[in-house]
Amino acid sequence: MATLYGTLLQPMSPAECRVTPRCTVEAGEDGRIVEVAGGRPRPAGALGDEGSWILPGFVDAHLHVAQWDRRGIDGMPLFRWQEKVGFPAEMRMSDAAAAEGMAEQFTAGVIARGTTCVVGFGTPFAAEVEATFGVFARRGLRATYGMSLNDVGVPEGMAQSADEALDQSRELAARWHGAEGGDTPRGAPSQRNGGA
Repeated sequence: MATLYGTLLQPMSPAECRVTPRCTVEAGEDGRIVEVAGGRPRPAGALGDEGSWILPGFVDAHLHVAQWDRRGIDGMPLFRWQEKVGFPAEMRMSDAAAAEGMAEQFTAGVIARGTTCVVGFGTPFAAEVEATFGVFARRGLRATYGMSLNDVGVPEGMAQSADEALDQSRELAARWHGAEGGDTPRGAPSQRNGGA
């Protein structure tokens, strides 16, 4: 079990945020919040202090896993960038081992920055999407994710027949939708899930 200590921010609605100073948040072995209590002194061994903030996990609504290690490469018009940077980054994901390695880098990076849920674009390779979902599940990252379906305007090797791509997407969706215990990102403690 882990105990966090600090000032807790609890978004209650788009217009209201509850602020609780001197708060403890205890998480169980599975990472789920088991207790929230305000107005307490800092327990021994807790992470944080009175100057710390406890925030809900962030949600990033537009990411490309295959391009994770290409962040910051700019200075080109979009279509030239796509040709020189984006498409080659996606093409290497046809190898499931390379895809899994990039998914590990991506997941470690976003979690380290406080993001607990992503909406991301996969590649046109079913093996990449399968490997990426496996990493997300193992690391506890919630995601809306899937294959990119391409039949025109992409390099050879990325184009797919619509029927094959849709069949693969359906198979992936059947396997991963709702997997690992839910469809929604973990959020701030609330009355509904046992919070303060």
